[in-house]
Amino acid sequence: MPNPRQDDVAMDQYASEFDRSSSNEDAATLARLVIDEFEERIIADALGAKIDGTKAPARVVTCATRPYAMLRANDAFFQEFGLEADSSLGSSLKIIHAAATNTNVYESCLAQAGQNADGESCLVVVQLAEGKSATMQMDVKPINSGKDLERRMMMISFTSAGTLRKLEEVQADLSKGARAIVKLCSPQHITYVNQEWCAQLESDRKQFVGRSLKGLNGPATDQRVVHRLMKTVSRCMSAEATFVAYCLSGTMKLVNLRCFPLQCEAGNIDHFCADAVTCSIMSLGSVLKGTSEDPMVAISTDKKKIILHANAAFRALIDVAEGQSLSDFLNEALDGENLNAAIEDTISCASARKPNKPLLITLFDKDKKPVVAKVTLVPLVDAKFNLSHIKLSLMPVDVLSFSAACAKSDDGRPKVIAMVGTEGTIKYANAEWCSMYGLESSEVLGRGLSLIQGPSSNPKALQEVMDKVNSGKTHEITTVTYHRDGTGFLTTMQATPVLSDSGRLEM
Repeated sequence: MPNPRQDDVAMDQYASEFDRSSSNEDAATLARLVIDEFEERIIADALGAKIDGTKAPARVVTCATRPYAMLRANDAFFQEFGLEADSSLGSSLKIIHAAATNTNVYESCLAQAGQNADGESCLVVVQLAEGKSATMQMDVKPINSGKDLERRMMMISFTSAGTLRKLEEVQADLSKGARAIVKLCSPQHITYVNQEWCAQLESDRKQFVGRSLKGLNGPATDQRVVHRLMKTVSRCMSAEATFVAYCLSGTMKLVNLRCFPLQCEAGNIDHFCADAVTCSIMSLGSVLKGTSEDPMVAISTDKKKIILHANAAFRALIDVAEGQSLSDFLNEALDGENLNAAIEDTISCASARKPNKPLLITLFDKDKKPVVAKVTLVPLVDAKFNLSHIKLSLMPVDVLSFSAACAKSDDGRPKVIAMVGTEGTIKYANAEWCSMYGLESSEVLGRGLSLIQGPSSNPKALQEVMDKVNSGKTHEITTVTYHRDGTGFLTTMQATPVLSDSGRLEM
């Protein structure tokens, strides 16, 4: 394959001579002659290049200026769009437009691709063979760098965009997470937000509808991240970004936005959906000056994770000192690996996809006694709004010991007990529990609570129990459970966090 840089030099030399001898020829003719003389091999290789070992997609070479005259194309292009080479080459690329083509997106992508060495991409509705229309991804890249804009050319590849979500479908079900629908026309503006969006961003619908997503920006927002997100979305492409955003109340939050295009019934792509997940964020200064009564430390986000500050309540519970590495503290925790992973998630902003739900861990106090504590992690930003530290708060949780849980009730009657691990499988069931369900101990161990469920059971109720206990709370429900013979009966369950005799949280 020839060296593109050498070809550019040769092309410029040839064009200069051509200009002197044929100054009245138009730009399209000049481009054709340049291709014929120097770049046929480059274009032929590019048109036939395979993607991931499969056949080449539909590709066409056009001039880099409007009306984007088609100069060369591969067989896949002619077949995909039902065109004939003799009648279509030399025509504008608009020949493949459909009624639902968003010309603003299409024109913007082509115009900027001619000036960007890395190329541009967008989703566009096009007219295929036999009058059918489809949404395709259009990838545009320049293939030469002649000095005259009129002589520049672009390679355009078309691949299927798959099935897009329907605007009407998403509008009908806005119950999933924090979600907003945004109109793509300039200026972009929010047309609808659901209740969860308002709750996470601390406002009401009236304050969002009609505004741009840029209304979330503030002093600590990385404008480059937001600009890249909005540029990609404006091309009808899916995009994701995490950045510091501001609620209308002024509160800072770390927000992860996942955006995807929406297609209406007519085929137009004129809206996109933005799914948001947020987590709290605070300034380092406010934490250092604060007077929190809850045990709390501020930890640096570098590899050493140095404890910058530990309040009196934390030092009274755990034997740590400022300037000490967090690894020393983690060595005193039975679930240190889980805690370290959660801290890494927060540092890398992964927690914006999984909000800062409290984590339950077991650690040892100054007297080396096991303590179950609920841990909450909050990112901290410094004076320059850089993520510099993590606030780690502890809330000790009252739990039963394994032996206390298995003891008789205050009235002397034996308890009906099953011990369920945090992963959801039964680790222990006493004789009374097995008898109530007509089961043998060997049939129970290692099984899930689905063992006692049936047609009228509420599986969500049992999951709610698991979630509450894993967050350190005692929870009680009444639901229908089933004997082995199929008889159903109402059962009241009370679930409490249980600490094993070794000091580890069991359930």
